Amino acid sequence: MLINKIQFADTLDLGLKDQSPVFQPSGGVGELIVLIIIFIFVIIACYFVTKFVGNKQMKQLKNSNFTVIDTYRVTPNKFLQLVRIGEKYIVLSVTKDNMTVVTELSKEEVLLPETKQGEEHSFKSVLCDVVHKMNPKNDSLNLDKKKNDGKG
Repeated sequence: MLINKIQFADTLDLGLKDQSPVFQPSGGVGELIVLIIIFIFVIIACYFVTKFVGNKQMKQLKNSNFTVIDTYRVTPNKFLQLVRIGEKYIVLSVTKDNMTVVTELSKEEVLLPETKQGEEHSFKSVLCDVVHKMNPKNDSLNLDKKKNDGKG
């Protein structure tokens, strides 16, 4: 009857039995080597993309009319920021959902941080400055002193 006329999938010849797989790694070692190569490629690609995006953003920041001069944290989610826009200095109140202009300052009222062009800061000098600012009375945290290793 009707059951005799239905052809089952196992009787159909799709021609898939003669084809060999495109890549057949030898066990787990081949798969591991391929995964390591792909991982290294992804890391290298991430490095160059990050470097490209960083350079592009630095060029935009150098030619920008907007510069954040100083930031003061009032509470964990509320800040006061001193921003230079063109030749004007503006104090902004910044919260999670809102930004409000507090006041405008003249150039004489603003104490700009002293930075020298071409001066490089090492991590050690910045760390020493931060530690000294956090605890100026304690000289035991001086990182410039070499530790005595117990040899005479």
